[in-house]
Amino acid sequence: MKTAMSSTKSLINKGTQAAAETIANAAQSPVGKIAVNATAGAAVAVMVFAAAKIYKDLLSKAAKECKGKPDKVACMKKYKGRAVTARIEKLKSGMSQCNKAKNPEACKQGLQKRISKLQAKSTKSSNA
Repeated sequence: MKTAMSSTKSLINKGTQAAAETIANAAQSPVGKIAVNATAGAAVAVMVFAAAKIYKDLLSKAAKECKGKPDKVACMKKYKGRAVTARIEKLKSGMSQCNKAKNPEACKQGLQKRISKLQAKSTKSSNA
């Protein structure tokens, strides 16, 4: 299971880096300058997708681990907290990729907005 998870993370990291390189290359061409804001949004989307994929994979693992446990709800809640934390960490690590974007501030703001939403959701669910 660890091998599958690490290969998934590796593929996601490569996709994130490829998106940043595409943005940097697009900014160099005349046509690319028009579409740079769209590609900055695409970079955010790739990073958000990568974080969501990690979250989904961790919850899938949690469902298998918690299957048949007497308190499945508590077990799933524990794993869900870890999954949200991993998702936030992935988005934070994507911030450095924003520096390669034509509009790094817009990229960072998009990621920060997602991070803030996840942190609020995490705080709300841990208080419940």
